[in-house]
Amino acid sequence: MSDPWRPRRAAWAHVVAVLLPLLCAAAPGCTDARPRNPDLYRQALAEDLGAVGPRADAGGATSPATPALGAPALPAGPLDLTACVRLALRQNERLALAGESWLQTVLRRDQAIALVLPAVTAKGSYFRQDEFHAAGSSGGGESGGSSSSVEPDRREAVLQIKQPIFHGFKDFAASGQAGRLAEAAREGLREEERAVALLAAEGFYRVLSAQAQAETLVASVTLGEERLREVTARHQQGLARRTDVLAVDTQLARDRALLTQARNLADGARVRLGVILGGDTPAALADDTLERTPPAAVGELIAVALERRPDLRRLAAEIAAAEQAVSVEQGDLWPAADVTANWYAHREGFSTTQQATDWDVTLNLEYPLFEGGITRARIREAESAQRQARLRHAAAARAVAGEVRAARLDLESSDALCGQFEANLRLADENHRLAQEEYRQGLGSNLEVLVAQNQLQAARLDLERQKYQRRLDAVALDAAIGLWPVRSR
Repeated sequence: MSDPWRPRRAAWAHVVAVLLPLLCAAAPGCTDARPRNPDLYRQALAEDLGAVGPRADAGGATSPATPALGAPALPAGPLDLTACVRLALRQNERLALAGESWLQTVLRRDQAIALVLPAVTAKGSYFRQDEFHAAGSSGGGESGGSSSSVEPDRREAVLQIKQPIFHGFKDFAASGQAGRLAEAAREGLREEERAVALLAAEGFYRVLSAQAQAETLVASVTLGEERLREVTARHQQGLARRTDVLAVDTQLARDRALLTQARNLADGARVRLGVILGGDTPAALADDTLERTPPAAVGELIAVALERRPDLRRLAAEIAAAEQAVSVEQGDLWPAADVTANWYAHREGFSTTQQATDWDVTLNLEYPLFEGGITRARIREAESAQRQARLRHAAAARAVAGEVRAARLDLESSDALCGQFEANLRLADENHRLAQEEYRQGLGSNLEVLVAQNQLQAARLDLERQKYQRRLDAVALDAAIGLWPVRSR
């Protein structure tokens, strides 16, 4: 027995086979080259800073680096500031959180684009109802009438296509808004990158400063041990008092305690840097800071900051998104039109007319007449949010200008202090040398030598601290104007 519905089912299968690849090609995310995975932000960072590269998985294929809970693989040799920043950008969870937020905005933009594309749905239904008999007026049979029965079972297979035609341009505005929000999230990622890089720089220079102070105290302990031997020998010869030996020994014990404290501070700073880098800090750090030219005028620096700071760019993108949000709400004031087409591959249990119908098309047109003023209220709310976005941008721009001024003043102050501490070190070194000579010649006292030694030690420690503070202030100024960490864009 031949199946009367076989040609329709074959035609339906052919239509589905043709339409599905076309829809996948048009749908967002199917052929879009942008990645759709949590490593999106890591690939973006790799484009700018070269912080993350591909690595081989167990099968030999390469895949983007992913966050690791264990210690990262450290490069051989001492780590410079650039290497520390790259490690921090690879491992820090703050960037992972900001990257996920960016990824979500990209996917929401895809959802907004999907609203203007046709929706194709394959539907199948089975309907069952109680049998119903309607009595007729014509004669026949024992009852004197006839009855017609309605089929209690209905089966239907339909391919439906629904295409939005016009929704007051709100779909396009929503797509634009989602795109602006994606830009804002990307700039938010850049801001987190800047913050993490600053944390890495602070930890890096804190370790170097603590190490330099420990080395200075090692030199002071060595000098104190030489003086103790010298004063002890003079005491044995009757040329120095016992109190001189005790004073030198006391000073040496204090220097040793300060050295232990400095080493502990260096170890603590190294541990904190390791937390920022996501693993153990290497044993050696290398300072690769280059001498920089004097900073430009404040006005020029502020102009660069207003153009390049990622937080300002994020707020500017949020202003554009707020403008699009107003257009989205205004779209509800316009009429809406959609078209829906149905192609019936199989119908059973319906009327003769319905079963003979292969397709139908419906054009829907809606026009809002009165909704209690809710649309106007939403528009005013969106306009208020737009004004808030502009105010946030203005306040942030003023704060950035103040940050740039403060960073430039800090760098100028550090430069001046470095010069003063260098002069102080030269004077303290000369004073210490003369005090030692006069003591050996019997013209000076041991107390004068100890005072000169303490002054020399303090001058060296001050210079070491200020030297690394100056380098950190230079990095902070570059970060304040949006030029650090260095990007290729």
